Amino acid sequence: MDWLVVNTVSGSGRARARLEAVRAEFKERSIVCDEKIAATIPEIQDIARIAVHAHVDRLWGLGGDGTLAALAGELCYTPTLLCPLPGGTANVFCRELSIPTDLSEAIPAMLGGIQMTIDVGQVAETKFLLMASVGIDAQTVRDVHLGLKEKIGPLAYVIEGALKFFSFPAPRLTVTDEHGIDHNAFHAIVQNSRLYGGSVLMAPKAKLDDGRFDVILIKKPGRFALLRFLFSVKNGRHVNLPYVEYFRSNTVHIQSGAADSLQADGDCLTKLPAKITILPKALRVLAPRPNP
Repeated sequence: MDWLVVNTVSGSGRARARLEAVRAEFKERSIVCDEKIAATIPEIQDIARIAVHAHVDRLWGLGGDGTLAALAGELCYTPTLLCPLPGGTANVFCRELSIPTDLSEAIPAMLGGIQMTIDVGQVAETKFLLMASVGIDAQTVRDVHLGLKEKIGPLAYVIEGALKFFSFPAPRLTVTDEHGIDHNAFHAIVQNSRLYGGSVLMAPKAKLDDGRFDVILIKKPGRFALLRFLFSVKNGRHVNLPYVEYFRSNTVHIQSGAADSLQADGDCLTKLPAKITILPKALRVLAPRPNP
């Protein structure tokens, strides 16, 4: 039994606009799929919980990274298979799994694909698929103008981030790893995936199924250090900067003397202190076969 969850507000309406294309692909391949329409995260979570109780085999999710994270949070350690479809703004999780953005390619690739069992991150009661962070990006996510985001998409984050670049004070963080060792930093990025924010290769060694986060710390304050880091990310040299630390851990505890926010998968979640935990082999996912 297949269900399709459509978040009508994902990607400023992109998911709704792509629904007909999904229907056409499913019809061509004789897939009978019950459609479930949602417009809020609580609705998406309710649908996923009902799907588990109804013993749904495959739950297709048409939406952005927030939609997929909401579905994943309810499917952890259940038999229901998450089948992600790109319907959001950045579609980072679909990119991580090499799912094509064109649905006429994505759905056949998924149907001929493989089942993976991947790790899921958790902060308090909220689960995430990709990453969590504290620093200028978390403040940007917190303060971005939602109306502007609906109009211009990812560019709204660029504008808010530029404003933050000149105003964000970057207070000192204490980041504690699984061994109880404290690391000092001014920005912390905790990756479950390799990619960040689209196609940026933030954590080149990260794997979705290795039971560890890849943690990137910027240990030097100031705009110049941050700017150099951002430019270095483009060519993958950020991990070699002398003031950047890269380590792996299954738990990360972040504290600060300031009231910093933490974001995960593009949603502002909580204030510090916060403990981030990996849930190993928690989620069954359908993905295209890797290229030989």
